[in-house]
Amino acid sequence: MLIKAVKERTAKKANLTIIKVEDRLVDETSLFSILYYVYTGAVQFVQLNPMQVVILMRAAEMYELNRLVWMCERYLRAAISLER
Repeated sequence: MLIKAVKERTAKKANLTIIKVEDRLVDETSLFSILYYVYTGAVQFVQLNPMQVVILMRAAEMYELNRLVWMCERYLRAAISLER
């Protein structure tokens, strides 16, 4: 299982499903970026520093999001080229 522990409970008044994810392998920034990518197909690289992109890429590999991995690699290559 990719997620260590998932606890689900239903809020009675609002009739909503709340899912609590406890995953120590993915930080909050990467998880937000993954969710944003899943919903939009895009990544907001402008808001991430290169180290965060590397962490995001590792998380994308773990969740087998191959296109996201490719996007991260492409961004990092461009960032390295600009620094030289």
